[in-house]
Amino acid sequence: MLPDALQKLVESLSQLSGVGSRTAERYALNLLNRPAEVAKDIASKLDNLHSGVNRCAKTFVFTEPDQDISPHTKTIAVINGR
Repeated sequence: MLPDALQKLVESLSQLSGVGSRTAERYALNLLNRPAEVAKDIASKLDNLHSGVNRCAKTFVFTEPDQDISPHTKTIAVINGR
């Protein structure tokens, strides 16, 4: 049985696509075995993720918050499948 804080982290990590409970547990234990600053740095970046990235609903392009939502709306890519 894992301590509650560790179990909650495993459950959260296992919500990520492609991450099962065993991989989530490995990630959590890896973070626990590193200096606390590493976990704090990752937590800070996760906390700023949604406010630091814009996504165009039309083109799905990711941009910086201060950029136009879709800088490529006037460009059309034509791909020849031959």
